[in-house]
Amino acid sequence: MMIQGHKIAGRMPLFQEWGRRAIRAGDKTQTRRLPKFQPPIDAEGPLERAMAPGIGATLGEFAFRYPDGGIHIVKTMMVGDIRVMTEPLVSFGGNTYYRDDNTPAFQIGDWRWKRDFLISIYMPHEAARTLCEITGVRVVMSSDISVEDIIAEGISTTLREHDAVCDLRQKWQEVYDSINGKRGYPLSKPHWQIAYTFEVI
Repeated sequence: MMIQGHKIAGRMPLFQEWGRRAIRAGDKTQTRRLPKFQPPIDAEGPLERAMAPGIGATLGEFAFRYPDGGIHIVKTMMVGDIRVMTEPLVSFGGNTYYRDDNTPAFQIGDWRWKRDFLISIYMPHEAARTLCEITGVRVVMSSDISVEDIIAEGISTTLREHDAVCDLRQKWQEVYDSINGKRGYPLSKPHWQIAYTFEVI
């Protein structure tokens, strides 16, 4: 599919409303996601693709080697992918709007759903007003996040110096745990994450 002259690779991961607003404002340029299958903590990796010949690692994949020699592949989005950021839509008075800010979504055409509200995962790609290009992909441990990374995640503080660092890390843990804690992966539990950087185009 082509949107705004760009070939679309798919959609971005889903974001909460504050994240979508931060992306549109240019305040969020990074997101961390759990792999579909979690590699063991004691696995060797992530291996650079050039260091893992013959094990099937390709673009969009990172390889981990088990202690017994087995291989675990983590699939990711690819650098250079252009993806749509999906948003909730609402129909009112015969018109379609982005729910976050009530901006008209003219490109959707006639409303074709039975309900007057559409959650973001079901937003058709042609309704996208925000396109993101993936600029970096890393597979890292949950503890491997700098203050700069936290700010790139869209977290901010009004404090300064040491107090700012503590506040940012506390806010990041609260946000992360609210999403991934219920999946069994609070920030305090060591685990692997896929860290994506991206920019709005």
